[in-house]
Amino acid sequence: MNGPKIRYLLTVLVLLALPWVKAADVMKLQVSVVDSNALTFAKGHKTRFSTHVNGRTHQQTPIVTHKGFQYTTYFNGNRHLCVARRELPSNDWKIIEFEDHVFKSSDSHNTAVIGICEGDGTIHLAFDHHADVLKYRVSELGIANNPKDVEWSATLFGPVADRLGSLARIDRFTYPRFFNAPNGNLMLSYRYFTSGNGDSMIHEYNAETHDWTPGMGRFIARDIGEYERDGEISAYRCAYMNNLTYAGKRLHASWVWRDRFKKTSFTNQHDVCYAYSDDDGRTWKNSKGSTIGETGTDRVIHLDSSGLVVVPVETGYNLSNQNGHYAYPDGSLHMVVLQSKKKGERSSFHHHWRDRKGKWKTQPLKFSGGRAKILGDRDGSLFLFYEHKDEFRIAKGTPNSKATKWKWRQVLTEDHGEIGSEAVVDFTRWEKERVISAYMQELPGELLSYGDGEMIDGKPTPLWVIDYQVSAYAANPQPSADAEQIPVNARLKWVPGIGSKAHHLYVGTSAAQVAKAKKTSREFIGQLDEPEFSFTKALRPASTFYWRVDEVMENNTVRRGQVWKFITEDSPPEKDSLNRE
Repeated sequence: MNGPKIRYLLTVLVLLALPWVKAADVMKLQVSVVDSNALTFAKGHKTRFSTHVNGRTHQQTPIVTHKGFQYTTYFNGNRHLCVARRELPSNDWKIIEFEDHVFKSSDSHNTAVIGICEGDGTIHLAFDHHADVLKYRVSELGIANNPKDVEWSATLFGPVADRLGSLARIDRFTYPRFFNAPNGNLMLSYRYFTSGNGDSMIHEYNAETHDWTPGMGRFIARDIGEYERDGEISAYRCAYMNNLTYAGKRLHASWVWRDRFKKTSFTNQHDVCYAYSDDDGRTWKNSKGSTIGETGTDRVIHLDSSGLVVVPVETGYNLSNQNGHYAYPDGSLHMVVLQSKKKGERSSFHHHWRDRKGKWKTQPLKFSGGRAKILGDRDGSLFLFYEHKDEFRIAKGTPNSKATKWKWRQVLTEDHGEIGSEAVVDFTRWEKERVISAYMQELPGELLSYGDGEMIDGKPTPLWVIDYQVSAYAANPQPSADAEQIPVNARLKWVPGIGSKAHHLYVGTSAAQVAKAKKTSREFIGQLDEPEFSFTKALRPASTFYWRVDEVMENNTVRRGQVWKFITEDSPPEKDSLNRE
């Protein structure tokens, strides 16, 4: 038995014995193996860009959470697309392997992504393309909204398509990412055409029509404007997106440009740009609120759009692409990108942020790593996830009292083994449950031949999802957020906030009442020493319950929790609900 296999088995045994592994600012809640035989490429053997296609920073949405289930997608050692799910908080993944399509390249850009339309419960997959024909498949209606009622199998999904519903065929498709709109629809963005010469596109799947909305499409142009460098002029470019995310009803987009000179290269990247939309990607405004683009028209965002550049960066400063940003409902936004302070210097992380008044500020950080993802907590704390020398790391940024500067420090170096992927996390689970689910894969082992020897794969390695608690707020609710068919004798449990000493529990049948409840309200259950609660009598069946946990910290301040929801099963009623200890 080789070293990586022994290390893998020992780690699993340790984690089975210890439900929580606690560090100073992090609790490792669980390590789950999605698949022990996920695809890798052998370095230097027709491999393009990386040894891993699972877990790339441009992938962004390979893992999502909805109604108490977590879903993920990837390619396995058979070069087949897979989609897996687990009922939270279990570590038991059930896998669907699609055998009707074989991944034929060794290009790490050809990632797989997943999205769930919350309005109609459809599951959407886009996979295996780098400036070539779209490959897309969608499930039957309601699959994700009624997960316990379906048998998890490939028959739930339709065939591979080269178009989005009734829209036209897409022939030069790259970098897809799905994200949820507040109205229950599903959004998709991607690049059309190629590197340094590509349009940014956005589309909307409508939960009522169960089809993709016509009339959308290009929102950032590749061919309007000219950029000059050392006397050479570029007339084409592409926007490398950091992210597109909603905060409240506002959609935020941030990116850097890559212009095409004699050839496309990361050295051609320049300027950090930002725009937002308050109508689900139809109309776009700059940071000061002026309209600068209309999707699907000849008035789209372009290189020379007014007020587009929020952090000027010339070429030659090693500006990285496809990092991440995190936006808050008050209009503030934070991003962390790699760039040099001066030309010729090594890159380090730079924290750029937009405050609630719309002003942009920059703070260079003293550490570096791979292209990072960032999430924000309710108290203004920021969490950075990145790979450094084959290690997964988490850094925390704590704001000063006026949120004019953040103090950054590394809080975790994952000791679970060397990873060959970049850091990708489940954005949806963080928003619903304040749990970090990090998607990562180990480095490849020895070489394996594939096919007729034209491709040489690395030995398949485990694909992991590792769950962490990093927040001062209560996290990881059980029942899971929005879960349904919960037994009427369910017990409430959660993971305590980092640094908490007690818990205030509120339960009720009105979301609004639970959200505003105080210790004098009827929804207040009491102050608890342990992170769990059992009702003295069964809950009312087929009913919706809301609950909230406020964490009492060591200094007696209280961190007000978010409101979680669950629906009880359809069992015969017993007696009154909400009987309490």
